[in-house]
Amino acid sequence: MLSGVIYGFSSLTDELITRIRKAVGKDTRAVATGGNVNLISKYCRRLNEVDTNLTLKGLSMLYFNKKNT
Repeated sequence: MLSGVIYGFSSLTDELITRIRKAVGKDTRAVATGGNVNLISKYCRRLNEVDTNLTLKGLSMLYFNKKNT
């Protein structure tokens, strides 16, 4: 059952990336984020990059940018 969830979500992710690239442009980069992204990222064919801490990096940048102004 777990393998079905992993394969299902990775296929869903690939299809979403394909549709978004058709709408926005083929050069659009797909970055997977989140703490559990490694569970499906190795099965996704359309991802360009994996950054498990991207959201936290962005929040940190906002915090320190706001703090310095």
